Amino acid sequence: MGFDVIGNAPENETGEYFRNNVWWWRPLWNYCEVVAPELTKTVKYAQSNDGDGLKAKESLLLSKLLFNEVQSGRTAEYEAKYYKELAELPVVDDKPDWNTNYPFSVENVKEFAEFMQYSGGFSIY
Repeated sequence: MGFDVIGNAPENETGEYFRNNVWWWRPLWNYCEVVAPELTKTVKYAQSNDGDGLKAKESLLLSKLLFNEVQSGRTAEYEAKYYKELAELPVVDDKPDWNTNYPFSVENVKEFAEFMQYSGGFSIY
């Protein structure tokens, strides 16, 4: 399963389309919820393909917030903490915890922020 995020009124090619598979999308959106809970709480179905999303103004604001987090180094700190917590999850019957399948990266956050900057708002399918 993947998440196809479509720009509502893209300004250029960067704002047309963003895609993550389920493994990458869930940690990315969870991070957005940490950074901007007031904005993201309006997206009730962010973890499904129902067409929910943000309007242009809110999308641009979230983009700016994410860029600020990346530039400040807080996204890299979050990434390090994220992987540290995953590494500490218990292994049962020689099988790692299911959550270790969900990667997170600063680069993915930057790509999503760039998409939102030029998307004119977006819908998640």
